[in-house]
Amino acid sequence: ARADMGYVRLYVGRDNYVEEYASTTKFRYQFKRNVTTLMGKHGEAGREDGGYTSSKLQRPWTLLTDRDGTLFFIDEGRGQKQNGALRRAKEVIIETLVQCSDGPFQSPTCLALSPKQDTLYISNFSFTSEATDVKTDFNIIYVTRDGGFMDIRGLCKFVKGGTQGIAVHPQTGELFFNNMGTGYIYRFTGPGYEDYTPLFKVNNADNTKMRMMFNPEGTILYMVVQNRHCIYKASYNAESRTFGMPELFAGAWDESGYMNGTGATARFHTPGQPSFDEDGNMFVPDKDKHIIRKITPSGEVSLYAGIPDKSGFGDGLPDEAKFNKPEAVTVYPDNSVYVADRDNHVIRRVTVE
Repeated sequence: ARADMGYVRLYVGRDNYVEEYASTTKFRYQFKRNVTTLMGKHGEAGREDGGYTSSKLQRPWTLLTDRDGTLFFIDEGRGQKQNGALRRAKEVIIETLVQCSDGPFQSPTCLALSPKQDTLYISNFSFTSEATDVKTDFNIIYVTRDGGFMDIRGLCKFVKGGTQGIAVHPQTGELFFNNMGTGYIYRFTGPGYEDYTPLFKVNNADNTKMRMMFNPEGTILYMVVQNRHCIYKASYNAESRTFGMPELFAGAWDESGYMNGTGATARFHTPGQPSFDEDGNMFVPDKDKHIIRKITPSGEVSLYAGIPDKSGFGDGLPDEAKFNKPEAVTVYPDNSVYVADRDNHVIRRVTVE
């Protein structure tokens, strides 16, 4: 089912008695109508809990799944009364766990689970502002499984941190986050609210809007630099707790567009939160191109679903389906890709079968 396209070879027999047959034309797997709308109502923004198809979502911003198949996602909201929320989808029911208030949960951006999946970390865009009514300096907050994922607590304070990206090492549990203004990646060391250490910048640049994620082995940190339209990576040694120099993985710094290819030959336009499948392939939403891209471990970039530059809404074959500013993806335990289709106010599923 995941063969895609290529020549087929058939071997008949065993040991020294084997005959080989090869096709002369390329095999092409015929995809099912495999982009579907899983949650929410297309074009109807709001917050209504309930069944997957009867519920309403408010510009889903980021999402991730645990190993049991529970989906957590953020509805966008900036300020104490701007209706941002942490929500959970489980057993075909959506429920709101936490909403924006005068506590630390005021401007949620991204999610990351601890290695034991007993703690859910939430990055907070902690720019206090009269315009957005954000009044907290907590840039990292968290909830716990024991608390039903509703026991909001502050973890890290960073005045005007502008944190949008967060990553947890899959083995050690170390927590890393970005600062949009300074461009630095930081390690939170605790236990104090302000116990964190600057590590490095990507391309030595300030003003970097970023999403981050480790590969499953924890040997590479990938940094999706949204406003620079490219993806960087840095090797990581968990024993020495040190990073290698950040290097370009895919795309080109400050060059937006659409192009498939390998490494620096590819082009993106505002890529978003990535996720990995069991084979180490990265999936990333290419938000302003309204598509989902696939990147192999060697950096080969291809179109996975959607029509470049064609925003809209439509289920069906991957190359016929339409998205509207997809913001984040997560790979579900069955290897299907779930998409936060932000401006359609729905969560979509891409299943290649």
